Amino acid sequence: MATGRISKRTLDAFQSSGMTGFLWDEDLKGFGVRVAASGAASYVIQFRMGGRESPTRRYTIGANGSPWTPATAREEAVRLLILVARGIDPMEEDKKRRREAVDLALGRLVRGAVGFVPFPFHLLCPWNRTICLSQFEKHSESLPPRCI
Repeated sequence: MATGRISKRTLDAFQSSGMTGFLWDEDLKGFGVRVAASGAASYVIQFRMGGRESPTRRYTIGANGSPWTPATAREEAVRLLILVARGIDPMEEDKKRRREAVDLALGRLVRGAVGFVPFPFHLLCPWNRTICLSQFEKHSESLPPRCI
C-alpha cells in the first residue's frame, strides 16, 4: 500500500514506474488514486457507512485529466468525505441526482408526445429498458398494459 502526498509529480512517477494499484494520500485519509495496468489513473475515496463493523466502500471521483487534477479531486474528496461524516451516502446521492435528471428529461418527452402528467419514470421495463405503459395504469385507464 503506497502512500504519499498526491500531486502531479507523484502521480506521474507512479504511472511511469509501471506499477498498478492505489496510491493513498498522507494528508487526507480516504483519498487516493487508482492506477490501472494501462496507466490510466482515477481518483477515489474509500469510506465506511456505519462505523468499523460495516464494509469499506470506494467511490470513483473521476479520471485524471480535465477537469480532475490532483487539487480539484482533493477538494471534491473533502466535500464527499464531509457528506459521509454526516451519514449521507455519496453513491446514493449520485443515483438520486441521475434519476431526477432522467425523470426530468423523460417527463418533457412524454408530456410533449402523449400529454401525461408526471409519474415515476425510474420504473422502467426490465426487459427492454423502455418506459413500461403498465406503470401508467394508475394515471390513465385508457392505456393498454404493455411496453412501448
